[in-house]
Amino acid sequence: MVRDARALKSLALDGNGQLRGDVRLGAISTAVTGTLPALLSALARDHPAITMFIEPGTSLELYGRVVAGELDGAILVAPPIGLRKDESFSPWLTERLVLIAPTIWAARRPVSLLRTAPFIRYDRRNWGGRLVDAYLKRTDIKPVERYELDALDGIVAMVSAGLGVAIIPDWAGPRLEGMDFAKLALPPPAVSRVVGLFHRKSSARRELIEVVDAIHGQAIVLNSWTLF
Repeated sequence: MVRDARALKSLALDGNGQLRGDVRLGAISTAVTGTLPALLSALARDHPAITMFIEPGTSLELYGRVVAGELDGAILVAPPIGLRKDESFSPWLTERLVLIAPTIWAARRPVSLLRTAPFIRYDRRNWGGRLVDAYLKRTDIKPVERYELDALDGIVAMVSAGLGVAIIPDWAGPRLEGMDFAKLALPPPAVSRVVGLFHRKSSARRELIEVVDAIHGQAIVLNSWTLF
């Protein structure tokens, strides 16, 4: 009954003919600080009658919650599996994978760093982390693994502290202040992480989710920030 009530509310119009309703949107951590603030600002400006509840999480967790109907949509890494007939994914950002290292190692060759320096791994349980793992296997590079975690800001901080090197997506959005690290291009083949909006086509709030998707389509990416 609660879900049906939300569905009816989401289809309503306010006195000015604007769409109104509430949207439960999931978002991975880099989207929360990267694309999401500008997106919400534009949404509040153009569709003030739409309210948003934001739930952070990993791509895998958020994907499951959308499929289960617990979220209306989610900003996540492109699913590594084929979409079902009822599912939709709109690519928003393509973020290339890069090697980050302490600044004092900036002049060293990337392959040498990956094979000899302590390696801080992007969690393999995460869809983005699986891309890193696939790249290492494809290039036959076996790093000296020291740490593994699912927190890109944490990985950057650890590299800045001189604890090792890491492969991460060059995501759009702010970085922690005071971080000191070098960003190096990976040896080919180039690999990128695609981030976008995932939702179910049969969702009662599909119209609202499509408004969110359209609003993001107006974004201009400039200097690693997403602006409107």
